[in-house]
Amino acid sequence: MSYTEHVAPKRKHAESEQAHPSQIKNDAGGFTFAADAQTKLERFLILGNEKGSYYASERSMTKKNYSNITDLLKVDGKKVVDTIVTISEEGRAPKNTPAIFALAVCSVFGTEDVKAYANKAMPKVCRFSTDLYAWVKIVDDLKAGRRGKGLLRAISRWYTDKGLKQLAYQVCKYPNRIVDGKKWGHRDLLRIARVKPSEEKMSLVFRYAIHGVANESDYKDKVEFDAKYSGDAVDAPKGIGITQSQFDDLKNDEFLSYIWAHEEAKKAKTSKRVVELIKSNNITRESIPPELFNNQVWKALLPGMPLTALLRNLGQMTSKDILKPLSKEIAVVTEKLTNDETLAKARIHPMNVYMAWKMYNQGHGLRGKLYWTPVAQICDALEEAFYKSFKYADKIDGNVLVGVDVSPSMWNFSCVGSEFVSAAEAAIVMSMVVMRQSNNYDMMAFTHQMTKMKLTAKMNFDAVNSEMRLMSRNWGGTDCALPIKYAYDNQLIVDTFVILTDNQSWYGTSHVFEALRDYRKRFNSTARLAVMSFSSNEFSLADPDDSGMMDIGGLDSAVPKILNDFANGKI
Repeated sequence: MSYTEHVAPKRKHAESEQAHPSQIKNDAGGFTFAADAQTKLERFLILGNEKGSYYASERSMTKKNYSNITDLLKVDGKKVVDTIVTISEEGRAPKNTPAIFALAVCSVFGTEDVKAYANKAMPKVCRFSTDLYAWVKIVDDLKAGRRGKGLLRAISRWYTDKGLKQLAYQVCKYPNRIVDGKKWGHRDLLRIARVKPSEEKMSLVFRYAIHGVANESDYKDKVEFDAKYSGDAVDAPKGIGITQSQFDDLKNDEFLSYIWAHEEAKKAKTSKRVVELIKSNNITRESIPPELFNNQVWKALLPGMPLTALLRNLGQMTSKDILKPLSKEIAVVTEKLTNDETLAKARIHPMNVYMAWKMYNQGHGLRGKLYWTPVAQICDALEEAFYKSFKYADKIDGNVLVGVDVSPSMWNFSCVGSEFVSAAEAAIVMSMVVMRQSNNYDMMAFTHQMTKMKLTAKMNFDAVNSEMRLMSRNWGGTDCALPIKYAYDNQLIVDTFVILTDNQSWYGTSHVFEALRDYRKRFNSTARLAVMSFSSNEFSLADPDDSGMMDIGGLDSAVPKILNDFANGKI
């Protein structure tokens, strides 16, 4: 053995060795690059870190992402806010929770200008009452209960900027929620912020939200009461809500009739009356007394049911024989699930459709005794909705080699907080998207060794999932450079490598960037590498100084467009 082997500069390094000064040790013991701050922010917003990962706890990951956000605020706080708003508004993440948390951090720890900018943007991220409650709770915790004028103005703006019809809907549908053990409601927030209505009808909504509908016994002189309290919901005496005559007038109000129907449903004695209110005012299930829920009520709710609620209740409606083969209700459901406009408006993320699809196909819930026999037409509609929910771009013309990490760390932790979808399954989902987007592709699975998969873009999910699970039996270490080495050894011409992983690579004789460097030198000097990460950690396989490598949050619904632009040299 030559002594120089121990001291001469190496062209290749084992993944357990540092091969570049910028590399850091990952949680699995290998060396990878540190993802840049903006990439870490986007990963967190898209993936979150609920339940942590195979190698790192949720607590440690949250602390690191929190520190990254506060560091970025010192550089360009408004860009951080813009990133949060964009990813939230475009529905690029399966859950809005990370965006709410990140925006709350901006509202508390940004400069005065950034705080104001974040507070002004809050209604764009917190579109529903439940989002608002969560944001207020986080800000309240981060500020240790101190409530400045900026927080109060932001809460006021959330209410006063909403249209009357939407405001009435929010007040009725989400009167209160428990967030991390603490109950928050519109009554609390309107009082805390002392929100001033911008018009008389808004004052009625506020009074209703805080005090409900008044009984005749609550006041002696109606004229005196209206003169004193009709313009100020917050200062009205406790228990004194809108008057009965004001409530009766809401029935024919084009903006506030929802409040009337909501109260009428709560007082209803028969399901028939509830059905009438659903059909005339499109009230939701939150307004309906549980004891009056029957199949006729479910059928009346179905046409106007929001898409997220529909996905959540497919199993229950099937178990009750509301959704059965050849019924008109099946036609309603399949139309709603596959309607492009409905999907876009609802901002449904592909992974949420996938989780509903998987749950429905298995024929039973995670807990309890609810079982059903899946209806084939609904299964097909869910699969179609899944693909339609991606923001597709033009197809990639070049050759694409996809490598899917099926190592233990991918299979043994849940992705995006789901109890029954692993990171490996999420990677399978995304690999199917890449196949459908590519004109010419090859698919590989890897751990410590490479295995070719017999997959095509026309295969359904069950077929792809079965093939991938067979590949996962070859468990071992994780060598993310294998797809590139495979192309090198087999003299394949690849324009874009796509690796789907959690970035916990530690096994192998060379690093990913070294393998790509050698491949470029011999076969294709412009070959590119896109890494889809399924963990919001701080690690990256891609060299941040190489414009031909990039990181993508693995569950970004905009993956097809991002990947297309990257493969074609547009970004």
